[in-house]
Amino acid sequence: GGTRNAVAAPETLTISGSTFSANAAGGEGFGGGGAVFTEFTTTVTNSTFTRNQAPDNGGAIASRNVSVSVTGGAIGLAGPGNGNGAGDTGGGLFAYGGLVTLTGVSVVGNSAFLGGGAAATNGAVLRVADSLFSGN
Repeated sequence: GGTRNAVAAPETLTISGSTFSANAAGGEGFGGGGAVFTEFTTTVTNSTFTRNQAPDNGGAIASRNVSVSVTGGAIGLAGPGNGNGAGDTGGGLFAYGGLVTLTGVSVVGNSAFLGGGAAATNGAVLRVADSLFSGN
């Protein structure tokens, strides 16, 4: 039982120069964030998320009512099966409330069954600068 996220952050989380590949979120509770689910301030720098899955929202990253900053790196990669996926929305990332900032991020090849292949939010603010979105 329980979630199977690679990281379920209980406190402030900093990720740098890391790769998260082929992780999956469990179907209980929030059911999001195949690689990372966070409810606290999160900073991700120059990291890659590929082939992560969530049954609900946020194939790679899911957050709830917090600030998430992603700088550099990639959420999904080009090529068959290299993106992240969600059973509902936000194949690459999903934010429920809070603020998500993407700067210089490649968001490629992600998918979601109900929409928002690249990203989806519910009551969150999404800010994007100098980033590439392709094939989502």
